[in-house]
Amino acid sequence: MIEEKVLFFYLKSGNGHYAVVKSISDFLLKKYGKQSVLINAAVGSNKFINFLFQDFYNKSQLKFKFLFEALYFINKSKIISKFSNFAIYFFLRNKIKEYIEVEKPNKIISAHFFLNRSIKRVLKELNLDISFVIIVTDPFTAPLLWFTENTQNFIVSSERVKKTALKMGVDEKLINIFPVVIDEKYSNNLNAEEIRLKKIDLNLDLDKKTILMLSGGGGFPNGINIFKNIIKYNGNHQIIVVCGSNEIMFKKLTDITSKLNLKNVKIFGFVNFVHDLINISDVVVTKGGPASIMEILILKKIPIIASYIWEQEKGNVEFVVDNNLGVYEKNSKKLGLIINDVLKNKDNICQKYLENIEKMNISNGLYNVSEYINNL
Repeated sequence: MIEEKVLFFYLKSGNGHYAVVKSISDFLLKKYGKQSVLINAAVGSNKFINFLFQDFYNKSQLKFKFLFEALYFINKSKIISKFSNFAIYFFLRNKIKEYIEVEKPNKIISAHFFLNRSIKRVLKELNLDISFVIIVTDPFTAPLLWFTENTQNFIVSSERVKKTALKMGVDEKLINIFPVVIDEKYSNNLNAEEIRLKKIDLNLDLDKKTILMLSGGGGFPNGINIFKNIIKYNGNHQIIVVCGSNEIMFKKLTDITSKLNLKNVKIFGFVNFVHDLINISDVVVTKGGPASIMEILILKKIPIIASYIWEQEKGNVEFVVDNNLGVYEKNSKKLGLIINDVLKNKDNICQKYLENIEKMNISNGLYNVSEYINNL
């Protein structure tokens, strides 16, 4: 019997695409014993493409957000989105072809819209009849770029994205709706005793409310001003900041904390225990990325969204606000007071958020998606 192999293609533009395929790959091995290979398609293909989808993407969100949003807006045109996909194909085709020929997979999964056309055309060139699935990692507002290739199976996370796919000519039979995929560990909440022990390990006060400012891998737009406003109004609470790989932000916040002698603040760089930090927190200040928001909600914590990428992450923010699950506030000068009101349960606002989060009963799509891929 030939051992089945699943080939996952992604691009490291942000951490979300990689996180999805890594979670599925790990679970396929754990549950079904399936071998997977994860491929960052930009690595080794072209220096420009590697810069564009990693360095430029991550830095543009922090420093040139308007430029990233302008590129997104341009690609809302069907013609331009098809041209963009076609142009990327010339940079990526040879490397993708090489990976497929070497790995000889039975199934191929794409987790980035700029890879779909390249993969589809390479399969046609090689005359291979391999199961090909596109996982749309934007759960509510998905760029048209996801659907410029529309004759293979899709995994989406909402009726809203399904409607976008249908408008782009995707056959309804090819569209599968599952919850958002996140790491398996987020399916498990820590109990009260585990939270107590984690707080002791981090030398935190067991009786104080805890605010987590979660930056993600690349940092947090306007993060320093947001931090200053939070500490201004929340001296009675504990504040934890995760700066990710943003060394500048880490240094500046560390200097501020030291200069003001803030005993209620802890600053971290890149950490591998975000799951624990969310569990021990009461509210989480974050960006509008789908993974962060779903991780917060599935652990029954209140998201305070301070920034998002128009229009790609707009639906994530609308999901939180429209369902009264948390707060969106772009004005950094208002965040600290808003957080204080939530933690003090002013007008029962904290209780309302927690009740609504509980009612939503958000689940992890990892199990459904993994089963679907296994059964292809």
